[in-house]
Amino acid sequence: MRKSNRLKFILLIVAFTLAFATACTPVSDSQEEQDEGKSDDIGISLDDYFPFIHDSVYEYEGRGNEFAEQSVFLEYENGQRGQYRTINPGTETVKIVERTADSVREIYLEGEFYHTENILSTSGIKNNVLLKEPLVKGNSWELEEGYTREITGLDVEIETPYGLFDAIEVTTYLEENRLQKNYYVKDIGLVAILYYDGDTQISSLLRDIVQGPYEKDIRLYYPLERDNDIVTSYVDYMFSFSTNDHLENIFEDLFKNPVEEGLSRVISDDTMINSIFLDKGTWTIKVDFSSELIPGWNAGSSLELELIKSIVNTFGEFYDTDKVYLSIDGVPFTSGHYGAAEDEVFKVDTEGIEEYDEDNE
Repeated sequence: MRKSNRLKFILLIVAFTLAFATACTPVSDSQEEQDEGKSDDIGISLDDYFPFIHDSVYEYEGRGNEFAEQSVFLEYENGQRGQYRTINPGTETVKIVERTADSVREIYLEGEFYHTENILSTSGIKNNVLLKEPLVKGNSWELEEGYTREITGLDVEIETPYGLFDAIEVTTYLEENRLQKNYYVKDIGLVAILYYDGDTQISSLLRDIVQGPYEKDIRLYYPLERDNDIVTSYVDYMFSFSTNDHLENIFEDLFKNPVEEGLSRVISDDTMINSIFLDKGTWTIKVDFSSELIPGWNAGSSLELELIKSIVNTFGEFYDTDKVYLSIDGVPFTSGHYGAAEDEVFKVDTEGIEEYDEDNE
């Protein structure tokens, strides 16, 4: 790993607890009953401090290091698991947090994750316990690396650019005089991370909660009539993504409704995208359309070639792959002019394709 990439990765660990696979320290039945009673007495629960809040971008101000700046968005959730996208100046990361009866834990983490994909069903590969009942001061658990994480306060005042809060303080004791403090606020979630290494302090502090979907870059390809010929052109666009949105619906809309006048639609109104699946073994994006695709085109070979190219290039670039497999109701793509055998892929081809410029059309 190059030095610059390694530094970014280390800073990610510092800024958002992206490491520390953990295992809980067992407690006796009698002690557990006593502790649960304390949690009930003060009327707080895990769900209060890890709410799955839809359509809200949490923006964190970084201090002490540029990579401590963060934007966090809940992409998907199913009640038990939440999939979060974290964006900092160096990279984008996706992690899955799982709420259980007595804990909240990070079970999956993947860096350099620039596309959008629902991976809530992914098998957990981590067991990083972030917060554990009973929610009482002094409750602690051991991490697999030998570190200790402890609830060190229940009503600790923490000031952030977004406001002054009373929070649960969770401290992770690291080696060599290093420690990290996370602060969780009821009905909001994580509001601050403070990392200490001797005299050095790095912090991520909640600056704002922006209501609404988050915006994501995409390069869209469309057929274009030019000088009595048909070519393909592209447009760089920002689309809105709300929590639990279906990408099939988003791509359908973008293909049916070109984002610039003068460009031609890619699919007909009655055509649906049945499924989008990324095969990470071969890094092939597989897209299945409804049977209306070809009749909806009603196109000659020249236009059909540009339509296929528009679909393949759009999906290929979004998922960062040059291999796109197309099918119609589960059957390999075939039309009156072009076709593919089982498992045969179309290749992304952007040679000679220019950005759409309405003024030059």
